[in-house]
Amino acid sequence: MNGEYRLKLRSKKRKIGKRQIWLIVSISVIVLIGLIIGLERFYSSIQNDYFAEKKAAIRTAKEQTDLVKAGKVAPFVGDKDYMTVQGTSSDGKSMVVWISDDGVHAEYLDQGFSKDAVREKTKAQYPGVTILRIIPAVYEGEYSWQVYYRLKENGVTSYFYDYLNIHTGDHLDTWSLSLHNK
Repeated sequence: MNGEYRLKLRSKKRKIGKRQIWLIVSISVIVLIGLIIGLERFYSSIQNDYFAEKKAAIRTAKEQTDLVKAGKVAPFVGDKDYMTVQGTSSDGKSMVVWISDDGVHAEYLDQGFSKDAVREKTKAQYPGVTILRIIPAVYEGEYSWQVYYRLKENGVTSYFYDYLNIHTGDHLDTWSLSLHNK
């Protein structure tokens, strides 16, 4: 009888252990789901202003220029803050619109130096360059392209910003990001 009693105790301990494991797993899953939902809501609340600014920039660009289809929308921070909208006009031309507190400025890219031309010029000027981003910019009052790129020379990787005039493609300036040189 003594051995039978021990067997009953062992089987009861196992059932209690399984219940505890299921309880811990269930609580963990609920906490994890709650954490994911909370983080998603936190991220959304932070990004809502940014998304609202982008929508407002598109709306302003469509209302005040010939833009009918918006593509890429990006902020540019220089001497002033701009929201830039790249897209297509009603007659199918590529265009860029700069929106700031001072007003709206639009450029048709067929009348200037295109983004593809900027890419080709940068690749020709710096063999082995890795272009990370090209965005519309304003440099010292001139509407321009900002080219952010990485260049590796003599085993050293450096990061740069080039500014090119949007009309002519003329080089305006280069900024070296020395803190990022490795």
